[in-house]
Amino acid sequence: MIAFASFFGASFSYFGTGNPAPWIADMRRGDNLYTMSAVALDPDTGKMKWYHQYLANEPWDYDTVAEHHVIDVMRNGQSHKAVVQANKLGYVYTLDRVTGKFLSAAPFVKSLTWGKPDPVTGKGVENPGLRPTMGGPPVVVCPSLLGATGWQPKVYNPKTGYLFIPSNEFCMRYAYVADLTYKKGQLFTGVTTEHFSTAEQAGVLRAFDVSQNKVVWEWSNRTPLISHTLGTAGNLVFQGTAEGKVVAVDARTGQELWSFNLGTPQSGGIISFAVDGKQYIAVAAGGTLRSQVWFGKEPKWAHATKVNWSDLVVVFGLSE
Repeated sequence: MIAFASFFGASFSYFGTGNPAPWIADMRRGDNLYTMSAVALDPDTGKMKWYHQYLANEPWDYDTVAEHHVIDVMRNGQSHKAVVQANKLGYVYTLDRVTGKFLSAAPFVKSLTWGKPDPVTGKGVENPGLRPTMGGPPVVVCPSLLGATGWQPKVYNPKTGYLFIPSNEFCMRYAYVADLTYKKGQLFTGVTTEHFSTAEQAGVLRAFDVSQNKVVWEWSNRTPLISHTLGTAGNLVFQGTAEGKVVAVDARTGQELWSFNLGTPQSGGIISFAVDGKQYIAVAAGGTLRSQVWFGKEPKWAHATKVNWSDLVVVFGLSE
């Protein structure tokens, strides 16, 4: 996903990049530049201005393709023109958007065992023993390869200064296969994985105060959150769930204000629009494949996701 900003007469575009393949890290030694990175490009020439690699030679599918939010922040008493990303690694990263200098990283999930960013450089420092060996037994590592937060967009509210993050408290048993052969048109991963959660509430919508660099409230849900999040100027935050609900919470406190049962899992987009002065919320519901593949066989969540698997667009009108 791309963020765009102009300053000092120049324009930069910001990209988050994915993880390398195959996922068996021993087959691709070295840093694997420029995977798992924030990259700033000149949109007129395509020339790279700077990059920051979050995790070199990444082995767990923690791709960092999430959007970078263009925000001015305070760090250590100084104001910075920054880009902010919450990604699969489980941290909210803040980088200087002019130079790419690492400014901070703060965790936003509790199920986090892979390691942490170096406090000076921001480069990932892994905990030992969490990389599988070829044909060896699975390792248990958190978060799952679906990430502390996934591809679904996070949203920033400049009125509150909060970044709203649909996050997940779950882990995985992760192993490399003994034999891997590239076949055109097929996934080139080389791993087996099993997802599980140690928490009763696996999905958590969290509000992260960008200035204070910490989580300030959370709203919990039984199943992981794979839906997009929507924030409005009226200080509402909308979130969908795999059980088939769409909820609205107070942007300042996280208090649930409204919910509706869609009758089918919600894993797609939520948008707001207006017609003749009236505001509406549209929800793309369904997502049979995503919900069944990732959560359908998980005992804790199987009952919760056994609903009608229709694909729907549901529209709500906001009261005046």
